[in-house]
Amino acid sequence: MGNLPVFISGFRSGTTLLANLLGMHPALAAWFETRELCEILRWMHVLSGRETAAFEYGYCVPPKPAGFSAEAVISRVHANVTDTFAKISGAKASGKAAHERYPLGNDCLLYSREEVLAALQDWQKEVGEGNDYNSLNAGTGKLITRLASLQCQAAGKQNWVNKTPEIGRFACELRESIGPCKIIYLVRDGLQVAASGYSLGWADVETLAYNWKGLLERTRLAMQDHQEHYLELRFEDLVRQPVASLERVLQFCSTGKNAADEAKALVQHFEALMGQHAFDTGRLGYREGLNADQVECFMAQAGDLYEALGYPCGDF
Repeated sequence: MGNLPVFISGFRSGTTLLANLLGMHPALAAWFETRELCEILRWMHVLSGRETAAFEYGYCVPPKPAGFSAEAVISRVHANVTDTFAKISGAKASGKAAHERYPLGNDCLLYSREEVLAALQDWQKEVGEGNDYNSLNAGTGKLITRLASLQCQAAGKQNWVNKTPEIGRFACELRESIGPCKIIYLVRDGLQVAASGYSLGWADVETLAYNWKGLLERTRLAMQDHQEHYLELRFEDLVRQPVASLERVLQFCSTGKNAADEAKALVQHFEALMGQHAFDTGRLGYREGLNADQVECFMAQAGDLYEALGYPCGDF
């Protein structure tokens, strides 16, 4: 079909669910998680605006080695690859909640560890110390294209969708390296996101609120002049009205057929595989574990966006 690449982003908002649903489409290869690409795009982001370095230090994964030297970035990139393959093999826990089970899993890299390391070695040779932004930009574009091609070949499909929660906010760097692309951002009730993240021990509520707000706002900023390539989808709609939501997504992805029929078939297939809890609406009101002080803390940090999105604070 030759469609534009699609990247799925969001924070504890059903991105893995959506990637799994789309991965069952006969023309779409689901590709997730690729946090190593975020580290490379982060490097590009900092090199194009050194004033962002202090902010980006706090989001490097893993946090050490810190900094944006070639050595530090490459170390983090390799650590992410190792981590993802460990999760795929079962050697390391996924970090997801116990109820999160999907047909394709929580991570889906269909190429081998040897293939990605070979691709990274070639990328490293091309970008060198990263002092030349043009070389880094060109090398990164080749790397993303190469890995995406490997994923498609392994899946036996022509087009791909990449799901990595943070990647949408690097849409500017993605456009520079691979050309036009589309971003889908899944939005979920921020208090539920905070409750979920807090219960998993990810961070305190203030940090979770900051991240919930910041990731969406920074993605919107990166897509402000490319609205035709940007789709926001509510997690609540995806689980309450999965067929209608998937129809919107498939139209956005330009799968080339009857999106309504395709969406219905995907939902039926998913429900047959996952049973009665395939789309669990029972967790939509889940804010257990947050007390009144934590709710107040969340609203102080992200209440303006929360209210603008139309989410009700409710009683606690």
